[in-house]
Amino acid sequence: MIIPDYIPDDIINYIYSLIFYENNIYLLDDIKNYYSSLARLKYYENNFIINKLFEYNYINFGVPKPISTFYKNNHVKNAKLLINLCLAKKNVKERNELLDKLFTTSLYSIILL
Repeated sequence: MIIPDYIPDDIINYIYSLIFYENNIYLLDDIKNYYSSLARLKYYENNFIINKLFEYNYINFGVPKPISTFYKNNHVKNAKLLINLCLAKKNVKERNELLDKLFTTSLYSIILL
């Protein structure tokens, strides 16, 4: 369908808003899992999460140099950024494994106290 040039922009925008694009189901599942993982991690302190990420060798990707430099200079403010990068770089299975390790480790440490 070709839309003529004489139609106003607001009507053209409305026509384009009615077009549905099929989304990849795996991508949608990955996005849902990412946000649910962030929601589950909000109850932990950022320092605890980052220590566990380093302990499990979960940070095995290259961080862009400006981000790493800024992180080194102000690590408290950018701890959340590092956690988000770690979760975004992994797939659903690896995220679930990390969350299981974090929960069992934290529950084990609470029992020992």
